[in-house]
Amino acid sequence: MGTITSSNSVKDQISNTQSSNQNNEIQVGTVIEYELHGKPIIAICQSEHNGKWSVINEFDESYSLKPDRIFVIYPAPNSHNKSNLKSISKEIKDNFSSFNMKKMEEIWISLNERTTDIPLDDFCALLDNSNHTTQNKEIKRAALRRALNADSVYFRRSAEGFKARTSEEVNNGKENERTKAQEESAKLILKLTLEKRLSGDKKSQLPPEISFLEEIAALGKKSSKWKLLEETIDYLSKKTGIPPKSSAEEKAFNILVKANHFSEHQNLSHVRLGRPVLFSGKERQEAEEIYRESKNNSLSERIDITSIYTFTIDSESTLDFDDAISITEKNGSYEVGVHITDVGEYIKEDSDLYNAALRRGTSVYCPDEVIPMLPNSLSEGVFSLKEGGKRPAISFFFSVKDGLLKSDRIESTVIKVSKRFSYEDIDEMLFDDKAQSNLALVGLSKNASEEQIFTANKIPELIKEIWDICSNQELARLENGAVLFSRRDLLPVVNNKKITLESNSDDSPSRKIVSELMIAANSYAAEFSAKNNIPFVFRTQEAPEQNIEEFSNKVAEGPAREYAKRGLLKKSNISTTPGIHSGLGLNFYSQVTSPIRRFLDYILLTQIRFFIEKSEVKYSEDFLSSITGKLQLGLDEANIIQRERNRFWLLKYLEQEKLHKLSGILVRNDGSRPLAEIDNLYCLFPFNPISRANCQLGNRVNLKITKLDPLRDKIYIDEIEEEKTE
Repeated sequence: MGTITSSNSVKDQISNTQSSNQNNEIQVGTVIEYELHGKPIIAICQSEHNGKWSVINEFDESYSLKPDRIFVIYPAPNSHNKSNLKSISKEIKDNFSSFNMKKMEEIWISLNERTTDIPLDDFCALLDNSNHTTQNKEIKRAALRRALNADSVYFRRSAEGFKARTSEEVNNGKENERTKAQEESAKLILKLTLEKRLSGDKKSQLPPEISFLEEIAALGKKSSKWKLLEETIDYLSKKTGIPPKSSAEEKAFNILVKANHFSEHQNLSHVRLGRPVLFSGKERQEAEEIYRESKNNSLSERIDITSIYTFTIDSESTLDFDDAISITEKNGSYEVGVHITDVGEYIKEDSDLYNAALRRGTSVYCPDEVIPMLPNSLSEGVFSLKEGGKRPAISFFFSVKDGLLKSDRIESTVIKVSKRFSYEDIDEMLFDDKAQSNLALVGLSKNASEEQIFTANKIPELIKEIWDICSNQELARLENGAVLFSRRDLLPVVNNKKITLESNSDDSPSRKIVSELMIAANSYAAEFSAKNNIPFVFRTQEAPEQNIEEFSNKVAEGPAREYAKRGLLKKSNISTTPGIHSGLGLNFYSQVTSPIRRFLDYILLTQIRFFIEKSEVKYSEDFLSSITGKLQLGLDEANIIQRERNRFWLLKYLEQEKLHKLSGILVRNDGSRPLAEIDNLYCLFPFNPISRANCQLGNRVNLKITKLDPLRDKIYIDEIEEEKTE
């Protein structure tokens, strides 16, 4: 490789240099180069006609070219002919490779002061021919031109030759080249791993770049990764027998299914929305550090109430427990505690996990999976109020007066859950005196305190007390304007590809207990903050403009009436200004009881802890307003994902059960199509009516599914005549 001379003498040397194309005319036998689809090709001129030159190239193909497409290599015919074009082409290619990135940088440094167009011969004048790989100046000149054309970092084409890029452009170009190199490396690794998977090696671990293919499966050619992986996808599609006419989405999706990365029912709403699902290496590392810290954390600055019998009530499948309950006898009455896990003990502001949780905003609970806000090692481990484990908590204590909960105090505590109960356990305890009489004692630690053992023996009795208290709480809210609904939800659940529907109703006594106690704790948190002028995020809802009961009574009792009542409620809002929540019948309300699942709950619970421990405010009103704005993207995504996945699996359930004929109650008739609540499924579907004239709210309708396609989210339902029985 030649050396670069960078001095005033060079500038003098190149100042009078002119382009060879200006000094040399094209003639028969001239060896030239032209570009076809960006690829340089060597040719020889044969004849000129009407301002165009007929040429024959190194591949023995004929073309007709305008002079402005021609770059002259050997101006004079000499002894060149089409038989030695290939050797000329090879010599240029060999020399082209000598102009590597380092050499281009050296040339750029020498010419960087020049802001004008730089002719090709000026570049040639900078090279010392004696040390170059060829003594042939024509070959060197052609190779250098190719290198400059190929370069995207230091130079760009211009009207009179080439132009040196600015320092900023070069830095950006270098970064782009690094990115391209990384992408090419990732593409190769992904291709090789997928080939192993598709060949039957299911143990091969797919790299993080599998997300590129997921994005294409969701977005097709709109994906930013399509151009990068187009050839790879076509190659793998051909190898696995995927029809060549399949769309980009179908090819990518089927490759992922065949590689055992996706199921054939995979929903890609989270990919389409750009919502992160997996946690980065840094985030996982931080979770590991929190786990180790929790093992050594004595929590000595907190009030130790581990001697109190506390218990959780949740579904059998729950793994992340945010809240626990206690009830103890005190001064001839009862004290009820609602204990919320304190995520803020370990998650620090602006840490990787903090920002990851802020981006997600909330966990998403889908029929086939949970997309957590925090890594499972934390949400189901360190932070979860699991039976037998000591945990930091914020405890809301209530005294009981006249059968109602009265706010007493909030404390930063350490608790130890004595027992995990399911909803079914509590319901059975309430209504079957013989069953579950010793359930509270089962699993109790051998080191249990006398108080825990005493309480455990009385749990069936105490549960009935809580049930009475919660019933009174609900009645008090109703008298204060709360609106209750009697709508039952069935949500799809997927187990081993079998879909079932499970109740999501709050109507059972056990669920009512949990619901009322969480409402009480959330209301206490809001009231405490408002009265102490603590910046907070409140949930408010204005009173409806008309009497809901009077209006809804005009509609037939049942689903249609419940739907009409919902329609009269005003939209609930979040605000840093406290206000009533009409729908709940409360003067103050917020949400703090699910910090594992909701980011804002974690922030607000931290705000309360900081105040009760230090009598100071941690977060300003402006900070909280900013946080609620940042959270909206993640919350909106979560709603879309949950809605789409629930609907997908509901449609799959209809397909699984081969349900074609349905019946239901008409609950809405003001849209383009009336809406019916389907019997035994408690879901809403629009349908095509026989006649609009008979679309009265509360009417029973008979329906038939005419088209069902879960993957494309399509269901068409027509009303049919009632079948008459003889």
